[in-house]
Amino acid sequence: MMAKGLGDPKVCQRFLGQFTEQGIAPEQLIMRRNAPIAAITPLMPEVDIVLDPFPRTGGTTTADALWMGCRW
Repeated sequence: MMAKGLGDPKVCQRFLGQFTEQGIAPEQLIMRRNAPIAAITPLMPEVDIVLDPFPRTGGTTTADALWMGCRW
């Protein structure tokens, strides 16, 4: 997961708790703060699934992820 708020450990813990309640182990998740596209592209091989949640449109990020073989 990548979002501005994930730079805050309290926010990360809240998300980890919610995922754990749904049966997803914390070691299955990677949480990072937002980064410029040039910093995101090298991380794509680590990605299993790309989500395009509202209100974000994805655009270049989604196209790049698909081009690099991520599932959407």
